[in-house]
Amino acid sequence: VTCCQDRDPSIRMSAVAALGKMRSGRAVPALVRCIQDRDEVQEIRMEAASALAFTRCESAVEGLRGCLEDEKVDPAVRSLVEEALAQIRT
Repeated sequence: VTCCQDRDPSIRMSAVAALGKMRSGRAVPALVRCIQDRDEVQEIRMEAASALAFTRCESAVEGLRGCLEDEKVDPAVRSLVEEALAQIRT
């Protein structure tokens, strides 16, 4: 989880992808922070949204909704956030 805050974007990307594969609810706060970080690389934000969909944790819903309320969120990120919410709800 701490690797999600590494200086190296490739390490952050690998960490986010690994957390998604683990499908652990413990990863939700770190993944939500990645999505909500406007300075984060878009690809990492997109991967974090996909990873949250894999966790299927209700605890991610609030953070994902908050991302949708941000008008400056990139459309590609927004789309994956919407998909993640749909997966969590099913």
